[in-house]
Formats: sequence, C-alpha cells, structure tokens
Amino acid sequence: MNDKGTNSYQERNSNINIAEIRFENWCKEKNIQFWRMGFDEKNNRVPRFWDVHPVVRSMPDYICVGAQGLTYMHVKGTNKIKINDLMMYERWHTDLCQDVGMRIVFCFDGEEPIFLKWHELKQKLTGCEIKEWPNDKKQYVEINVRKTPTTVS
Repeated sequence: MNDKGTNSYQERNSNINIAEIRFENWCKEKNIQFWRMGFDEKNNRVPRFWDVHPVVRSMPDYICVGAQGLTYMHVKGTNKIKINDLMMYERWHTDLCQDVGMRIVFCFDGEEPIFLKWHELKQKLTGCEIKEWPNDKKQYVEINVRKTPTTVS
C-alpha cells in the first residue's frame, strides 16, 4: 500500500514497516548491534497511544552500539517529515541525548541508508514548503535528504 496522505491510521499501520526491516538488515550486514527502543506500531500497539506524552511517543526507533559509542536512531521510510516530529527531534537532541549521538536514518528501496545528524537535517529545511496531509491536516515538509549538507561545526 502506498500512503498518499489519505489513508487512515488503521490503514497506514496495517502493513509492515519496510524502512525498519531495511535498517535492521543493514545493521546485521555491517555487524552493528541494535536494540528496538521505540514503540512498534505494527506488531505491539499501545492502546490509546495518542494519550502517551509526545516526547515518549517520539522516542527513537533503535539504539545502536558502534565504535563511537551509543547512537539513537530515528528510522524513516519517507522524506516527508511532520513538523511535530521535527520539534521532537530538537527536543530529543537538546534535552535527552547528552553524551549519546542521534541520527535520522532514511531507508529507501534499493539504496544504502542515509544517516543525518540533527544539525544536517535542520540545514535541509531551508526553503522547504510546509504542506498539509489531507486526512488529518498535520503539517509536514518534504526534504531532499540526498543533497550534501553544508558543513557545520
């Protein structure tokens, strides 16, 4: 099923999360340890999920351990990101990451995952048009994640 923004929550969550499967497969191929951290909306739904605090709902999907330590991973299967998610990425980055890294990982069919640090993703927001999903009126931006980010220290 392709979600064009008109699918209900139930319809969107009736399929597998292919981006997460791609991410897990990539981690296994690279021998990177990973653990499921966030909610699994496909297989283990929380009743009244919308009543869970937004910071908890927006918890990263995974935590990975690599040579540089622990990293939180938000896995995305689309380049369309809700404004609310962007605000939560900022909150996680500022308040909850401290000594742990955070990446937003875009996993598209037939491509290597694209890993962006929060400041790299924020740079890509410049010039993005804010759009609105027709089904729930939530605002989002479509980000060109493939463009090389400008260097920021």
